[in-house]
Amino acid sequence: MIKWLRQRYDFVTLTVLAFIPLLLSAPGKLPADTKLYLYLNPGRLLSDAAWTWDSRQLGGWVPHQNVGYLWPTGPWFSFFNWLSIPDWIAHRLWLGSLLIIAGLGTRWLAKLLGLTKSAQFIAALCYQLSPFVLPYISRTSALLLPWSLLPWIIGLTLLMIKQRRWQYFAIFGLLIASSGGLNATALLMIAPAPLVWLIDSYVRREMNGKQILSIVGLLGAITALMSAWWIAGLSTQGKYGAPVLSYSEALTSTSATSSAPEVLRGLGYWIF
Repeated sequence: MIKWLRQRYDFVTLTVLAFIPLLLSAPGKLPADTKLYLYLNPGRLLSDAAWTWDSRQLGGWVPHQNVGYLWPTGPWFSFFNWLSIPDWIAHRLWLGSLLIIAGLGTRWLAKLLGLTKSAQFIAALCYQLSPFVLPYISRTSALLLPWSLLPWIIGLTLLMIKQRRWQYFAIFGLLIASSGGLNATALLMIAPAPLVWLIDSYVRREMNGKQILSIVGLLGAITALMSAWWIAGLSTQGKYGAPVLSYSEALTSTSATSSAPEVLRGLGYWIF
């Protein structure tokens, strides 16, 4: 056992840092993270998410952003609710999973880039423990999905550059489907990353222009296909739903804290 731990010190350390501090933090208590129904009745939220109309409200209404909980947040909390595991533990395991997925993805990406094992571990540690998570972790943790999956998306892009196997494209599609359901902007923020590596491969003469365009077109088609389910829901909500964001995220509220010094020190996010 001791020998196994020494050989996999990086994996063990990343896992401990992802889960143990969260489980020891305020046990038994839940923050106001994302949707209250994730804890009160995740099964109902998951079933409601498949529809853009809720007749239970007076006169009926178009729910706000429910569709994004079809995957993966809704199934996660529904599963732990089915197991009768306390909500606060399900919540901490959710957050810890986001952190460890980010850390392991960064370690794998660093390995693909040819970094030493020590460098892989340091890169994973820095990314997993990034202050970037602080504004989201207790309020809108689902928005961390694109951040958590970004290293895996970049790594798959590197593999596609070397060898275009259908498995890579299939996994890429799954990652995209898991990234942007709750916030289209969050997905757009990570979209340039694969493009940067494709441009780099062109500069290094690893691929020609025709090959680059074919991959970009294929990845674009996969992204559109795997995002159609939530794009349709958000489109219907925007057209027929209540203008919630006009009140909750007015321009003055979201931009007041985004001065250059605040952004530079990581405190420019308005909710934070």
